[in-house]
This record gives sequence, C-alpha cells and structure tokens, in this order.
Amino acid sequence: MRIAAVDARDEMRRAAHWARARLEANADARIAIVVPDLAARKKALRRALAQTMDPGGGAGVPPFNISLGDPLTAYPLVAHALAALELARAHAPDDLMLERLELDGDVEERTGLVLRATFLVFADAEADVELRLAALRAAVPQARWELGRLVEAVEPDDRVTAAVAGAFAILGRDFVSDPPRLPFATDFGNISRRCPAALIGVGREGGWAFHTDEGAAQFASPDGEAAALTIAQVLALAAADLTEPR
Repeated sequence: MRIAAVDARDEMRRAAHWARARLEANADARIAIVVPDLAARKKALRRALAQTMDPGGGAGVPPFNISLGDPLTAYPLVAHALAALELARAHAPDDLMLERLELDGDVEERTGLVLRATFLVFADAEADVELRLAALRAAVPQARWELGRLVEAVEPDDRVTAAVAGAFAILGRDFVSDPPRLPFATDFGNISRRCPAALIGVGREGGWAFHTDEGAAQFASPDGEAAALTIAQVLALAAADLTEPR
C-alpha cells in the first residue's frame, strides 16, 4: 500500500503513527522504518517518533532506537577532550597514550553526558611522570583527575635478551630488540626487578587488538594458537640456553 505525503515532515509523522498502531495491535512486534537519507533527517525523525510514541515524555528510555549514531567528534564534550589530548601530546608526543575512552549518559538527547578517559603516561623516572601529568591536567583544566598506580617499566637483562634472541633465530623468526611500548599497563616491570626476565611476544600482520572483543577473537584464532606455540618454543629454547652449564 502506498500513501502520498504532503512533505517529508508529514511522511515522518505518518510513519510514526503507523508504527504506533502496529505496536498497539501487537506489543511484541519489531518494526523498522527505512529512511533513505537518515543522517540528514535523524533529528526530525526522532522528534516525530517521540511525539507519537511517548508524547508525555514519561517513558524515561525512548521506546524506539535510531540506528545511525553521531560521530564522537559531533559531541562538544568529546571534541574538547580530544583537542586537549592533542595539545598535551604536543608536550610529550611519545610519552602519552589514550588507553580507554567512554561516553556515558543520554547520547541521543545529549544530556547528562560524562566522558571518562584512561591515560597511560610513560617516563624514565618517577619525577618525570608528574611533569607529564601536569601538562595533561593543564590541557584539560575542567576535568576531575584520579591518579592510578605507578607501574615499573620492564628492566631488560642482557643475558636473558640474548637467549630469547637466539631462540627466535633458531625458529627462523625476526627478533625486535627495541619493541614499541605496550598499549596497556602491566606488572611485568615489577617482576623484572625481582628476577631476570623477558617479556616475550609474537607479532602478527596488522598487530593484535589488545583488550577488545576483536583481540579475543584474534587470540582464539589459528593466529593466536600459532603465537602461543611459538612463545612456548621460545621459552623452552631460551630456558635450555640459560640453564646449560657454561
């Protein structure tokens, strides 16, 4: 059945009333409204649905969902935070990493929004960490800050490093003597200060998506199984080298 609408606004109003009538007939129904130019009409559609589905605004959570979300940079709160991050990175471009960014609140209505960010700050000395933090706080003065725990960097051991490099060579794999920083905080540095140690990792083309659902899928894939086997082989070969009588 086709119905001619006067204009786009009337079309949206009619679609909203049609959806409500279907829901009143069957409360368990799942209804979709296809809008060809949703990005341009999203606000008008949300208004038409709200006025029809929840005219009093008492539902709290809107009884509908619009699948197209706004990009994060469209929210002033996020845009300001990202701009501040870039400003802070100008002071320490290699010593600051954004580990996690979460936006909470009513995203559709843009009310009660709270942005939570977790930063990793790297430095060669504890005093330098505070200098990096001062630059970050100055870049986002309106933020409320909570200081996380200090994690020691991995302290390399020349003999262990040589044994691991030799194991990689035996397996015919490239060995990276100066790998990039990990994109998350770990306790490995604290361990390396109590006994000679090495943090062994096996790369993959495109890298690993640490601490994400995508990363979990990668580690559960054949690539992850191959990496785990290679690490086990490296550990065995390096341990044999280190424990062999000299």
